[in-house]
Amino acid sequence: ALAQTGGITLSKVIYDYVNGKTSYEFNDLGVQKVKQNEFHAYDLILDQSQRRKIPISRSGQSRLIILSAVVCLLAIGLFSYFQFRVDFQPLDEKKLAYEIPEGPSITVAKFENLNRSEDTDYLSQAITDNIVSVLSGSPALMVMAPEAYSAATSKNPEIKEIAEVTGVRYVLTGNYQVINEQIRVNVKLSDALKGKTLWSEKFDSNIDNLFKILDILNCTVMSAVSNRF
Repeated sequence: ALAQTGGITLSKVIYDYVNGKTSYEFNDLGVQKVKQNEFHAYDLILDQSQRRKIPISRSGQSRLIILSAVVCLLAIGLFSYFQFRVDFQPLDEKKLAYEIPEGPSITVAKFENLNRSEDTDYLSQAITDNIVSVLSGSPALMVMAPEAYSAATSKNPEIKEIAEVTGVRYVLTGNYQVINEQIRVNVKLSDALKGKTLWSEKFDSNIDNLFKILDILNCTVMSAVSNRF
């Protein structure tokens, strides 16, 4: 009874079964009522002149409103979860050794050598010093070197403790591995105030190209921190 003259109307059950198995086009009519029955209906488009738009039944409209409300609530819930969840325990503002500056501030932790060796241990200081030196070139960014958190009570202080002792919002941590002539540098930029990881990346290169890796790393960190102010 719902079909047009010379046309075909399907229920959603049939539509789900045939959709994708034929090149025909379908027109979604929404929830319709035929006699005492309601079902989600689709027109099979045999000719574009058959395309129509008919009102959705009241009960169907109610279901759509409820469904839309549920979808909105789920979207809000997911947004809130990802917006307010934390990746690690944020710093305790009451434990800050100094008041965090209004502008961007960052502490660069000393990079750890994952494959300890006398031949490659020197890179830990070299990588860290390079990053501190380049970032310190920006007058808008306050940069603290690893020595600044020597007052930390833990042997391997967490991000929150490093930020609390040095009075900064951001902490840059990282490590590296050297195998033969290849080096992998892992780096992570964290917002200690919000307890979130802002950016993390790994760089693989020949050890002769280490400076190129550090240039990319420094530019990325500078941009990520500066764009938040």
